[in-house]
Amino acid sequence: MNPAHLRNLGFYLRERYRRLGEQHDIDTSIITLRRALEPVIGNPPAMPILLMNLASSLWARFVCEGAAD
Repeated sequence: MNPAHLRNLGFYLRERYRRLGEQHDIDTSIITLRRALEPVIGNPPAMPILLMNLASSLWARFVCEGAAD
């Protein structure tokens, strides 16, 4: 799957987690955003937004669940 599509999916899963509080959504968001990073490693222009989205999902899980990764 295209990294941009994975980035969008990860973002929307995080937003759904914030609204509904389903643990599965934030866990899937983190997994999806990590998968989005794999093909762009070594491509600096593509990485900042992906890293920002991943960090936001990790932070949301930490704040709401107290579980750091």
